[in-house]
Amino acid sequence: SKKDDKSKISETLKGIVGEDKQTINRKYREPIQTVLGCRFIMFANMVPELVDVSGTIASRMIFLRTQKSFNGK
Repeated sequence: SKKDDKSKISETLKGIVGEDKQTINRKYREPIQTVLGCRFIMFANMVPELVDVSGTIASRMIFLRTQKSFNGK
């Protein structure tokens, strides 16, 4: 279901942002567990709907309002 998908995505995002070890399934090789040293940048017209009861993801978001609109162009 969509709610289960959103929950899975949210948990994965929280784990990556929280610097938890992630299991990486590698093609034709054994999986490894490692911390992913990355950050996320998202551009969207609407805030994504994520299941985050703890508020962890929302507390780490920074919203930037742009001045130029491409609506209708």
